[in-house]
Amino acid sequence: MKTLVKKLFVLFMSVALNLVVLSNSLADDGKFAYVLHPLNNTNLLYFGFNVNPKNLDVEIKIRDERGVILHKESFKSKEKAAKLFDFQNLGKGKFVVEVIAGDFSEKRNIVIGEKMKADEPIQVQVTPQIKGVEVIYINNESQVAISIVDEKGNVLHNEVSSIRDYRRTFNTKKLPKGTYIVRVAQGTHTYEQNYIVK
Repeated sequence: MKTLVKKLFVLFMSVALNLVVLSNSLADDGKFAYVLHPLNNTNLLYFGFNVNPKNLDVEIKIRDERGVILHKESFKSKEKAAKLFDFQNLGKGKFVVEVIAGDFSEKRNIVIGEKMKADEPIQVQVTPQIKGVEVIYINNESQVAISIVDEKGNVLHNEVSSIRDYRRTFNTKKLPKGTYIVRVAQGTHTYEQNYIVK
């Protein structure tokens, strides 16, 4: 039992430390940003934020598939926070998680306690940095294609990765001003986000 607790603690700290780096460079648009993902094949859900420039009150609500609120929790006026939610009493299955911070509100469907299949989407976060744009994905079980494309469709970067938990900062300082698309594709799922070089 002590070994399991120790492993979970190390896992939690490694994820939390990876995310703390983001707090040192706020998103260019100054908006609230967070990370949410179930830990593969466990009853645990990781939630963290470290881009909260206005120190907004942050609320998280966990609902079952019928919309019944099973748990809610608030983080009052914090710049950053991280927490592991244990779903041991709620059981395995599908849930809806809502994150609210000021005018920001987003709902995400999650699955707890199941091993991710190759055709299920990975969790992706694209964050503007001082020197470029950072791409993070987690819980990958297959090949992932990462590309950066300009407005004309020219591919400026293209790579295929089989890494389970990926993190890389792309230096965009030498790129001309304009809008670029950061694309992360896995199987039939594609995540795209615009990135503006000013």
